[in-house]
Amino acid sequence: MADEREVLLEVKDLEVTYGSGRKAYKAVKNANFTIYKGETFGLVGESGSGKTTIGRAIMRILPTSGGQVIYKGQQINGKISHALDRQVIKEIQMIFQDPQSSLNERAKVSYIVGEGLMNVRPDLSAAERDEKVRQALLDVGLLPEFASRFPHEFSGGQRQRIGVARAFAADPEIILMDEPFSAVDHLTKCTLQEELINIRQAENKTVLFVTHDINEAVFLADRVVLLSPRPSTIQKIYEIPLEQKRGRSDPLLLKIAAEIAKDINSGGQDIPNNYWGNL
Repeated sequence: MADEREVLLEVKDLEVTYGSGRKAYKAVKNANFTIYKGETFGLVGESGSGKTTIGRAIMRILPTSGGQVIYKGQQINGKISHALDRQVIKEIQMIFQDPQSSLNERAKVSYIVGEGLMNVRPDLSAAERDEKVRQALLDVGLLPEFASRFPHEFSGGQRQRIGVARAFAADPEIILMDEPFSAVDHLTKCTLQEELINIRQAENKTVLFVTHDINEAVFLADRVVLLSPRPSTIQKIYEIPLEQKRGRSDPLLLKIAAEIAKDINSGGQDIPNNYWGNL
């Protein structure tokens, strides 16, 4: 039976190469996957397997050396029109692993969270925008009065909440999350995971979640993709046939996590031992 879900993003035979000439090294090779509208799609693999590389290639932060990234039926890697470029910037948002590098330290939280919203909804009045910022902060467990404060006044977990609020407030089609909870303590991570599930369900957002944490991947995602060691390709795709609201100790989640852990070291080709020393 044909899959009737709406395809939002396709990655076809994707290749990403670092360096050039003798020093060139293929980091990603022939990666293929499809992301459907409304799903949370987990991308896992060992350290250095190319998870972040694929995410940054989709965001066009890194150039691709082959293959296609197709968003809503249009290729977005390589040279594209100005109009499509603006559409992609508006509709695909990224939450980075380190909030230190992505928050403007000299701007108030109200501006940081509302910045993307100003780009996609210039028709909103200041009062309407302020209300959306207030709601975005509440959604991630921050008090609305925090809007008048600066990023340096917050803990690491709170700063990451600001990053999540900023991405969701802009109302994008896809939110790409690059190991967003890896730098916070375990209790904060669990809370942020629950908040992400609640927001994602309430707003029916599509999420590409990059993580090295297998348990996090199976807890959050509808499907999980395991990458092989470099040059990375898709080693296996795991379906998570559970509702998004699920228990961390669900036997099926534990079984799938154990299967991924068993599979994670097989397949692929690693970087030559002397590669980095030759750069």
